[in-house]
Amino acid sequence: MALGPALVLVVATLASAVNRWPTIIAGFSTAQPYALQRTILAIFLAIGALVVAAIMGLLTGLTRPGFGAAAGTAVRRLSWAAD
Repeated sequence: MALGPALVLVVATLASAVNRWPTIIAGFSTAQPYALQRTILAIFLAIGALVVAAIMGLLTGLTRPGFGAAAGTAVRRLSWAAD
């Protein structure tokens, strides 16, 4: 299933963000509230991690033949096109 690589990528991205947290907050502006900047950053990091993981999961699912009906349909389409 393509969920495995996507889940690994989400965990790796979030672990990287936690590791880089001190560097990230060092770039915060002093003109805006810290809590607002922290919340916005956390939301965007989570959304970004999920989008990248979803894309990688879809690509993994498309490139691994033999999984489910969709892969069989693609193989039949390709064999039909070769005739």
